[in-house]
Amino acid sequence: MQRGAITKVSGLMVMFVILAGGLAAAQTRVCVDPGHGGTDSGAVGYGLLEKNINLDASLWLRDLFNADTADTLGGSSWQVYLTRSTDATVSLSGRTNYANSVGANRFISIHCNAFNGAAYGTETFSYSGTGTSADLRNKIQPRLVSYLGTYDRGVKTAGYYVLVHTSMPAVLAELAFIDHSGDSAKLATASVRQQAARAILHGTQTHMGITAYDPGSAAPPPPTYNAQFIGQSCPTTMTAGQQVAVWVDLKNTGTGNWTSAATRLGTSSPANHASLFFTNGNWISSSRAAGVNTTTAPGAVGRFNFILTAPIATSATTFTEKFKAVQGDSTWFGPEVVFTITVQPLTVIVDNTSSGFYASSNWGLSDYNSLKYGANYRYRTAAAVSDLARWNANLPLAGAYKVYAWFPSHSQYTVAAKYFIYHTGGTATITVSQQASGGQWVSLGTFNFAAGNAQRIAVSCWTSGTYIVADAVKFVKN
Repeated sequence: MQRGAITKVSGLMVMFVILAGGLAAAQTRVCVDPGHGGTDSGAVGYGLLEKNINLDASLWLRDLFNADTADTLGGSSWQVYLTRSTDATVSLSGRTNYANSVGANRFISIHCNAFNGAAYGTETFSYSGTGTSADLRNKIQPRLVSYLGTYDRGVKTAGYYVLVHTSMPAVLAELAFIDHSGDSAKLATASVRQQAARAILHGTQTHMGITAYDPGSAAPPPPTYNAQFIGQSCPTTMTAGQQVAVWVDLKNTGTGNWTSAATRLGTSSPANHASLFFTNGNWISSSRAAGVNTTTAPGAVGRFNFILTAPIATSATTFTEKFKAVQGDSTWFGPEVVFTITVQPLTVIVDNTSSGFYASSNWGLSDYNSLKYGANYRYRTAAAVSDLARWNANLPLAGAYKVYAWFPSHSQYTVAAKYFIYHTGGTATITVSQQASGGQWVSLGTFNFAAGNAQRIAVSCWTSGTYIVADAVKFVKN
């Protein structure tokens, strides 16, 4: 929405009144202001001009106010004034002067928003955060969000010209973002613009202390949202840090269309919690997995595609994650979809037979000791020379890992095997006796590593005793 001054004034100021015998004195005077117009198109997006959207919604609002006046079964009585009723150019001062001159009791300016193509949702402004204007704003905003199925950007304050220079309580409603694909699809739909007018009518009615009422058949009923579960893809097991593409199929059993911008799969039980399976760069947010793939009409099946990233687990752990469809940001509907996944710890083992193991020919190969890991192990006579046995490990995730060594034990092996751990903070030297604790994983400590394939551990032959053994090492993501 552009809010700069407009120099040319050539508009129609039109009053629409339906008098219901003797009620004219009690009527509330409402000035409806369709933003922009004429030579000022306002914001643009996806072939739409803001001025046209504003005018159409305002004309619907005029008709609803007038229908409410004519309907004696409920609602109230109104005198409706429009700052323009055609595609005319009207200055900002021309709008406020007109509203002030007719003695309007309330001023409602209707606009569409625009920013960078990524922003979306509905917001309503008043000049002050308290008082009558703020109350009207607070009554209109939640109904716009509910009826349009848009994201709730909240109620706000601003010093816009038409809010400052009107002498009556005034609000400015930004229906949606015309340059956002999902929002613009809504604004392009006549029934959505009608719902915007209906939301403002109901908000104004409740602001005036009147029960929200649909006069006659002027407004379509609000859309309903419901869903039937059709199917899902769900892994039963994952490894910590692993990513798996999944989907959920739901059938639209309501009366409203689903759109990718407004109809999403959100975390539930409790609603809006941050999911442990959140995938950055794929999910909309930590509590919104995905929007429906495409616009889904009532009776059709919509698919929600997203990627799960398994959380870190140091032992096999079963997680339950629940999702539910949500329209806008607050209308939850349909069944709960449950994912039950057992996450195994991220474990990387490098044996002496693995491609990541390196040792010179001075390290012999043996399968003699039954406490070995795998088929065999490497050994060397202890000597005061630099002849390391090395383990490279390809770690998929950066971060802390618990590190273990496996070796067969024997009374002729060294009591001071020196393991070098090459971590992000430098090199740690861990001394281990290979005369005991053989045939099992022996902890060397917890260290931080960068992701990727690199040398992680080495064992030196420069030690005491007769033999030094190099068998296997293990990394468990912490």
